[in-house]
Amino acid sequence: MMEHWVGRAPTERTDVRRPFEQWPRATHKPWISAIIVDDSGFVWTEQYEDYWNKSPRTWDVFSPAGRHLATVTMPPGLRVQHIGASLFLCVWRDEFDVDHVRMYSLRRG
Repeated sequence: MMEHWVGRAPTERTDVRRPFEQWPRATHKPWISAIIVDDSGFVWTEQYEDYWNKSPRTWDVFSPAGRHLATVTMPPGLRVQHIGASLFLCVWRDEFDVDHVRMYSLRRG
């Protein structure tokens, strides 16, 4: 994370690195990045990935009783906002940092 933020700072800023170097560092990364409960009561957990990473995101789906049902891979760059009975509502950001709403169908098996 430090390299990500320091890399975005103007080159004339020499004081940017110091606060990052002084932060305490976690020994472990979290298991999940997000949790969403869909309209049917199923729990979706996004497997942890650095937020600036544009790789596909993997979600695990659990029944309301807590049983693991499925693993779903989402296309790169999507931020899931809502999961309905038959759709995903997502936000995708283009190369100009403009957000676009996208909707995908969901087929439950």
